[in-house]
Amino acid sequence: MLLFIISFLLNYAQCESPKYDFNNVHYIKNYDGDTITVNIPDIHPLLGSEISVRVYGIDTPELKTDDKCEKEIALKAQAFVETMIKNAKKIHLKLFLI
Repeated sequence: MLLFIISFLLNYAQCESPKYDFNNVHYIKNYDGDTITVNIPDIHPLLGSEISVRVYGIDTPELKTDDKCEKEIALKAQAFVETMIKNAKKIHLKLFLI
């Protein structure tokens, strides 16, 4: 399987990253304000089940910190993202291979 994944990545490695669109992904949870976990329909479970996705262009404070202020803001970001995603009618994922 690892050979398949490496072969897949090498075959599609280009100067410009290919883009893949996945419509109607299923939200499972979000770890914090910039990392969510989803299921991608019609993709083999090995590659599309409970996939952790880092949201491009978003950087929120980390939950794992000793700084009380940073942790408080991180928890607010986590709650905000959870509310927004849970209330979304559809979630589309655009994947960029880098």
